[in-house]
Order: sequence, then structure tokens, then C-alpha cells
Amino acid sequence: MAKSFSSLTLPSDYDEMKMFIIKNKVKLTEQIVLSVQYALDNGISSIEVFNFEYSDFIVILEKSNFKENLNNILNFYLETEQYEFCDKLIKLKKELETHEQK
Repeated sequence: MAKSFSSLTLPSDYDEMKMFIIKNKVKLTEQIVLSVQYALDNGISSIEVFNFEYSDFIVILEKSNFKENLNNILNFYLETEQYEFCDKLIKLKKELETHEQK
């Protein structure tokens, strides 16, 4: 049975959103990584990553954007010296490359 996955709910208010992003940057990047992993594991070509409180708006990540997002996240981890996350991300990038070759 596949693991369940759910999008992350973000604040709808602009000021709350700014503070949330500042305080939760790693949580947000991890949500994207988990989303890509779930999509690859389940053969999904797009996945809902974020939704907003009190709103029907959602953020969907398309497979064509997986690689760019993973590259941006890896750069963020390297720039902020959060090396503990890099290994997992590099493995996921290799898995994505394998999927792209199929």
C-alpha cells in the first residue's frame, strides 16, 4: 500500500505568509521534496504541494518542474550549509533522472 500524502496548508494572509516562510523555509522545501518523492513513487505527473487557509487556491507542481525545484532546493541547502539534507536530495535527483530516461 502506498504511503498517504497531503499538501501543506499555508496562511492566506500576506503578512502571516511572509512570517511563515521566514520561520519555515526548511519545512517548505521538505514539503516539495516529499511531494516529488511521492509523485515518482506513484507515477503521478503532477501533485498538489500547498493549499491556503480559507481558500480554494492550491499550488500544483508539474513533473516538468520537478528537476528545477530540486536543483533550487539543493542550492539553498548548500548556500545555507544544511548538508544533512543534501544526500537525500541527490538520491532523489538521480531517481528522477532514471524516471526521465524511461
